Amino acid sequence: MDNNFLYIGDRVEIFVDTWLIDKMDNVCLKLHRPEKREIVLRMDKSWEGRCSGIYVTVFKDEDKIKMYYRGLTLSDISQEQVTCYAESSNGVDFIRPSLGLYEFEGSKDNNIVLKGKDSHNFAPFKDENPDAVPGQKYKALGGLPPEGLTA
Repeated sequence: MDNNFLYIGDRVEIFVDTWLIDKMDNVCLKLHRPEKREIVLRMDKSWEGRCSGIYVTVFKDEDKIKMYYRGLTLSDISQEQVTCYAESSNGVDFIRPSLGLYEFEGSKDNNIVLKGKDSHNFAPFKDENPDAVPGQKYKALGGLPPEGLTA
């Protein structure tokens, strides 16, 4: 392989700067205004609440688009705050799988993936390092002062 090129395989890359662009003749990078489109998920479950939609993380993982978002938040230091999960195959139609991990109002029929103070600032990601331990490819940071972020 020529050392002057960066191999990206068959990944789709968005051009937000010139890092992947060798040269530009008679073209320019242009930031377009976002367009309001369809609603992909109404956060209207009792374990979600008015603070849902804060701290949303979305990423593609093989054939699924995964969304993690803040749910119920009584206060930033509350042990009752939650992080929720939804998934989609097309990026528009998201579903909440019933995960059965945490009880809320007497039922585990919900999509809560985390409960407690670490839901604050929760930022999950998939470790793409090929040497990552197979059962530990999904990681996250979360938390708030004075303890700081925890992994």
